[in-house]
Amino acid sequence: MEDSRKKDLELFLKGLSSDFKNVSDTAALPKRTKNIKVDVDVWETLNVLKERDQTFNDVIAKMLGSTTQTKGNKNLLAIKYKRKRAFFTTTFAGQQLGCEFEYNDSKGVKNDFTLDVQIKKVFIGKKTMSASEFFGVDNTHKHYSKDYLILYLKSITVALRKEFRISFKENALRNDYENLVLWRKLYYEHGLSEDSFTSDVEDPLRLSEEEPVTDEWKRSIQSSLANKMSSEWNRLTYEQQLMMQFNIQRRE
Repeated sequence: MEDSRKKDLELFLKGLSSDFKNVSDTAALPKRTKNIKVDVDVWETLNVLKERDQTFNDVIAKMLGSTTQTKGNKNLLAIKYKRKRAFFTTTFAGQQLGCEFEYNDSKGVKNDFTLDVQIKKVFIGKKTMSASEFFGVDNTHKHYSKDYLILYLKSITVALRKEFRISFKENALRNDYENLVLWRKLYYEHGLSEDSFTSDVEDPLRLSEEEPVTDEWKRSIQSSLANKMSSEWNRLTYEQQLMMQFNIQRRE
């Protein structure tokens, strides 16, 4: 009797194994998936790298095993750097503004890096806002807003100072940050990365001159807090502006 039960069990397991083999041969179980949120500029980079017959999952999986992806005649850096965060204060429209931003860790290599600065938060008065909320435009289109572009370029000077102890022009004025001659001089004299100069500085400044602002972005920028503050600041007299700046410096 015991032998009969044992035989029946063996036959059952053999049949079950056969059933599983057939299932795996004809219809593999779907893999588990997770949804992730990415910034618009990250999505656009992935979309450029993606071939017609690939999924975004294919692109990401491939990048995890490599530091550089090539598309056409361009090398797009992916997952090459760790990210760092930094914070600094500046004056905006007569008020103290705090800026928290992220950038690539250059690991002290002057001639081979890109910073890829992204402003994460803006602190103004009692408010904490994302850069897109404050300026009315996202990171990809920062060149549409002069105020955003200036803060972005200031962030680059902070990153360069932290990474290489290199300072931009002393007591730089607002327009100095848009002066490509000063940037080129800085990068040339200190032997800094050509890739960084092109992608971090030259391209955003060029786009601010060449790419027209769309009506949609123009409305968004005009309704932003940054634009409201700038408009109120520009209505003040020169003496009033000097007094507000003096009060900020005294509090610091």
